Amino acid sequence: MTTAKKPASRRAPARAGKRAARPRTSQAAHVELDFNDQDPGTDEAPIGDDVSALARVGGTLFCAADEGSSIEQLLWDPATRRYGNHRCIPLADVFELPEGAAGEMDIEGLAVDGGWLWIVGSHSLKRRKLRDGDDLRRLPDIQSDRNRCFLGRMPLVERSPGVFDPVARDGARRAAMLRIRKDGSNAIRRRLGRDPLLAPFMRAPAKENGFDIEGLAVAGDRVFLGLRGPVISKVAMLVEVRIAEGGRGGLKLAPISHAGPEYLLHPMLLDGLGVRDLLLDDGRLLILAGASMGLSGPQAVYTLDALPPRGRHLARERIRRALPLPVEDGCDHAEGIVVHAEGSTRRLMVVCDTPAAHRRRDPRALRADLFPMP
Repeated sequence: MTTAKKPASRRAPARAGKRAARPRTSQAAHVELDFNDQDPGTDEAPIGDDVSALARVGGTLFCAADEGSSIEQLLWDPATRRYGNHRCIPLADVFELPEGAAGEMDIEGLAVDGGWLWIVGSHSLKRRKLRDGDDLRRLPDIQSDRNRCFLGRMPLVERSPGVFDPVARDGARRAAMLRIRKDGSNAIRRRLGRDPLLAPFMRAPAKENGFDIEGLAVAGDRVFLGLRGPVISKVAMLVEVRIAEGGRGGLKLAPISHAGPEYLLHPMLLDGLGVRDLLLDDGRLLILAGASMGLSGPQAVYTLDALPPRGRHLARERIRRALPLPVEDGCDHAEGIVVHAEGSTRRLMVVCDTPAAHRRRDPRALRADLFPMP
């Protein structure tokens, strides 16, 4: 018995409750970051090649390059529509870094809150990149840069309207950091290293889905750390800790609530991506996400309407994919986000690591994208 084939039908309309279509990428405007005092003839890698974190207050933009141990300060010039007047702030002049100014901090997160500039390193391990002809049976050793295990803050002083300088001391306010131990760990890495979920990934390099902090958001004494890795069963992790003043002018990890834990893990469904940056804006959290490995792949901004109540876990269903970002093979890996404001117009600035050639027409500058706020 044969059955007549049914004619091909048109696609049925979406059922109620089915996930909505993802928004398309908006066409971006641009703005220049001008590191105008860096001599293009030096042997140092141009700052604009590896900008990894952003923070903004007033007309002052702070950024960091992940291979150095300094913060870069830029000022907005509305006449030229550029961030310029570049000043480098060496952190080894302010903090006791275990490997001094020469040690790589791998700064991956910056945040401004309550008159402080917060800074976090990746806390990750690394392995030298494999080269053609390398024997896989003899992989390069896993290495640890002790400066990477950094979390600290600096007071901000408003020198003139919109111009904020980070300083070592402002009256009773002092720059301070979590103590880095001789073995290159600190309280955060030690506590999370005993977590049954994260422990297996603490000895893996960052680019191999190992433990890697790449986002920072601060609200009072609540500090949120976004993990690029590990991504576990397509779930990314947001770590919440409470930071308090400690002895000898330093910082310490404190219980999140009375007799409570010293950290919380908030799982986040980001379509299998890891966190690349965090931005707290008017009480909501913006999450820049991308591939957890060193790959070119999907990247997007997600939003969380409000932070979870203190001591409570995040409701995962409240995370929304709001702004897909362009993808380029081998370049333009989105690394940092910040709000860029001109008058009453607010847009989202996105900077990319390994920038495409069109972003580096001037070897001392970097072109960033501006998108409508998600």
